[in-house]
Amino acid sequence: MNRYSHARDAVLPAGAAASERHPLKFDCLVAQSALDRTIESARDALLNLRSADGYWVFELEADCTIPSEYILMMHYLDEIDTALEAKIAVYLRERSVPPSTADET
Repeated sequence: MNRYSHARDAVLPAGAAASERHPLKFDCLVAQSALDRTIESARDALLNLRSADGYWVFELEADCTIPSEYILMMHYLDEIDTALEAKIAVYLRERSVPPSTADET
């Protein structure tokens, strides 16, 4: 007997023939249980990262997508601020990865 026995017994009544079994119902119960365990694990991990005062503090990180999309949007809206665009371009170039030389053979 295991922890799923009660679910199996509810799905497979005593004396049920193999053709009367509904394994999908049992599989759903097992999957739901696994989902519940995963959710509980994620919840516990997040709660462990919370400060004693009850809030979370993390470093904010953003890749180059947001500033580059901002430039694109401002061009689309035809509201171009050339000084700001130049600053963003410097920021993006500083963080760009040089092209790989592996393909240059």
